[in-house]
Amino acid sequence: MLAAHDNVTLLTGAYVAKLDTDSTGRYVDAVRATRNGCQAVYRADIGVVAYGALSSALLLLRSANEQHPNRLANGSDQVGRNDMRQGMRIVMAVMTHVNETIFQNTLALSDFYFGSGDWDYPLGLIQMCATRHTEQITGEEVPVWLGWLPKLPFDQIARHSMDFWLQVEDLIVDDIGWPAMRFDRTLYLGKNIPLSGTAHQAGTCRFCSDPATSVLDLDCRAREVDNLYVTDASFFP
Repeated sequence: MLAAHDNVTLLTGAYVAKLDTDSTGRYVDAVRATRNGCQAVYRADIGVVAYGALSSALLLLRSANEQHPNRLANGSDQVGRNDMRQGMRIVMAVMTHVNETIFQNTLALSDFYFGSGDWDYPLGLIQMCATRHTEQITGEEVPVWLGWLPKLPFDQIARHSMDFWLQVEDLIVDDIGWPAMRFDRTLYLGKNIPLSGTAHQAGTCRFCSDPATSVLDLDCRAREVDNLYVTDASFFP
């Protein structure tokens, strides 16, 4: 894009701290940023926030002023609320065969089964991970009770592993066409992903046709601000 369009400028190393509006509060007229240790102000006719679901909400919340005392585009008090993430778990299966796949993260299975006792809708997604490395297994998957062993064959475990992301439901298929597992009992090493490692965040600037319950209208435009749009995963019904 930079090579094809002479009116596009990419500014790296910039932290956008706040959006200012004019005296009416209806137009964003300044973007206040810090770049290379210096304060800078940028202006444009139309502003687009695409900071990520968490940071976009934080930017709007930092941008309170006299016209928007409850924070920018937050008349509904919904900015930063309705945060969604996927519950995930990593599972590593240790197999007899060496797994020499380079581009392992190319396969996913949506196991949309029905009949959960507490949920009436489809559940479950199994997705391949990128190939694991010795250092990752040492630091992440190994159970605490194995930590006292000085020379576990982590490099061999990595070479013989097939790794999965489990989303929402932990479903594992033992028989995937490979020979029997290395151990008499199937070995799965896994780790739940904590909140600090949250993934696929969305929903912090939700939209609908009702201004009282939404941050954005159906065109991604911020409520109460005529020239500001939010176009990342914050924008969610």
